[in-house]
Amino acid sequence: MNGRGFRLQQIKVEGFKGFTASKTIPVNGKHVFILGPNSYGKSSIVEGIRWGLFGSTRRPSEVVSNQGYAGRCRVELLLERGGEEWTLKRTLIRGVSGGSDADIIDKFGQSHLLREVLPQLESAPAGEGAHMIYSAQSAPLRRLAEDISPFERTIYSYLGLTDVRAAIIRFEQFMEVQENTERELAEKVDEERNNIESELSRLTEQRRRIIENPPWGGGSVPTQADTTSRIEEFIKELSAVVPSKSIPPSGMELGFLITEVETLFESASRAKTSEAEAALRETEERLKQGQSLSAELSNLTWQIEQVESESTSTEQSLARALAGETLDTLAKAIENVEQQVEETALLHDLQKKARIWLERHLQDSERQHCPVCEQEPQAGDLRDNLDKRIEQASSREVEIIAKRDALRNQHEEASRQAERLNELHERSASLQQEWEQVKGRILQFLGPDSKNQDTSSALQKHINELDSTKTILEKRLQEATELQQEWKRRLDRLQEEMRFHGIQERLLELQKQQQQVKRVEEQLKALTLFGDSVRTIADALKAALNSTLKSDLPGINEKLTEAFGTLTEHPAYNRVFIDESSLPKLELRVASDDAPLPGWLPSQVLNGQALNALELVPYFAFSELTDVPFEVYLLLLDDPTQSFDIHHIDILVAKLAELGKRIQLVVASHEVNHFQRLLPEYFGSDDYGVVCVTGFSRQEGPILEIAHGGGY
Repeated sequence: MNGRGFRLQQIKVEGFKGFTASKTIPVNGKHVFILGPNSYGKSSIVEGIRWGLFGSTRRPSEVVSNQGYAGRCRVELLLERGGEEWTLKRTLIRGVSGGSDADIIDKFGQSHLLREVLPQLESAPAGEGAHMIYSAQSAPLRRLAEDISPFERTIYSYLGLTDVRAAIIRFEQFMEVQENTERELAEKVDEERNNIESELSRLTEQRRRIIENPPWGGGSVPTQADTTSRIEEFIKELSAVVPSKSIPPSGMELGFLITEVETLFESASRAKTSEAEAALRETEERLKQGQSLSAELSNLTWQIEQVESESTSTEQSLARALAGETLDTLAKAIENVEQQVEETALLHDLQKKARIWLERHLQDSERQHCPVCEQEPQAGDLRDNLDKRIEQASSREVEIIAKRDALRNQHEEASRQAERLNELHERSASLQQEWEQVKGRILQFLGPDSKNQDTSSALQKHINELDSTKTILEKRLQEATELQQEWKRRLDRLQEEMRFHGIQERLLELQKQQQQVKRVEEQLKALTLFGDSVRTIADALKAALNSTLKSDLPGINEKLTEAFGTLTEHPAYNRVFIDESSLPKLELRVASDDAPLPGWLPSQVLNGQALNALELVPYFAFSELTDVPFEVYLLLLDDPTQSFDIHHIDILVAKLAELGKRIQLVVASHEVNHFQRLLPEYFGSDDYGVVCVTGFSRQEGPILEIAHGGGY
């Protein structure tokens, strides 16, 4: 085994993939064969070495931390060269997708940057297969793109054309960025040019319209100084209306001046109209109050006149009803007549009873005298006398009752008229009181100078004066409004002048931007020419590389065919070659002696065993390469025996033994029995060690047994 490079001495894994708590696997610079059933964690060991070296696994963006383990995810690789040990430590940065920290520590415990000790590590491939880290004299290229297969990496490394292929890839990547940049810049330049031209057209049209109907009136187009002078003059005029506002000093910018004049316009407009509006509102309020008092006074005066008129009429009706009497004398007369009615009725009743008695006792000779006067007249005379008296009493009673009723009616009418007259007197007194109250309010409204004047006349005179004042104030307000409108027109014209100057300035700015766009277009042309030059160089480099590849392909195809035949002993497809039509991309084809061209894609004709063997062909085909000063030459193979039968496993182990003379091997396989049988046959007992994965625990991870010299 090459003794000049680094050799892997020990692996320490914690929290990586299937691993939980930290486990240490001794290697001691030997080949390592990791044997055990599938799904027990063999791949976690291989991938742990790969991740420790390169910070990535076979599959990019793969989750490497154990999701059920709360501790750190880290891998430590102990490397040895020339008797000196170095420890490569890599730790996952939590929260950063795929990010990790790596440093390498010397035997004194001093930490170094990884690129200082292993400068070619960044350019080495991280995929399946041989990983070679060179002790180069110059800074390395970055790692090849992920679309480069391990097969291509191996071939280009063998030909010493890795940097050339990497350069072409970088050229292609650069040209992709260059073309995208050119396209994006061209789109932005076109967009900017169109925007400038559109705005230029729009503003030019606005400028034309302003000039056709100039806000400054006739004459030439004003300069900014002319507009400034007009604004300052307007400011002075407005400041006179608003004395509290100070006049700004001369030399101020137009923008400040127009803002100042807008503020002054608002203040002056309020000052000019607010006083007239306030006076008009006060006058209208007093006029409304005076008119209300006048209406109230007129209404009271009318009511008083109505009451007085009705009182006079009622007094006359009362006098007619009394007819020279009083209510008391009428009441006394009614009382006397009532007594007469009562006496007459009593006498009449007595007479009627006597007449009845007389009729009943006319035949009684012993009772011939009058029952009332006890006289003894003749019976016939007595009856006639009673009838006459009854008739007289009845007429008297009717006459007295009629007199009584007439007196009652006269008394009732007089009482009603007297009661109504009293009501009118009370109403009159109430109205007089209200009138006095209104009069007091009117005098208060008119002021102390009106006390000796006729209230109604003084009030009407004041109302007329208020009405005249209202007319004057309305005219004054109209004049203030017209002045405000004139100020507004002047302000609008000045603002339009300002807009005109703004358009002028923007047009000049857009013209400058047009010139800048033209300069950018020239720079874009230069950038495009540069891109064309780079494209020409890349095409020339690619042509030179293709030419070199075509000259070397026969020898390469021969080696590939030999390794493929040894590994597979395929009876039908015994030739392997690289398709020249896809250069510089290296694509394998398989063919047969009886049908050599154009060949087939391996996946079209080969079975699983042959396909797996084909993946190993490059490593065996070029394993004799010994003159390259490798820092680490390490072959990582994860279960290369998939789909292999016993015979081909035997061939594979034999080829691995030949390869192991030059490089250190790390191989994982599930073919435990076959490897256990074959390893002692092809390898010396001191040349390899075996790590047997006997089980797997979710809490502990892979369960390992370490053996050396082929034993368990």
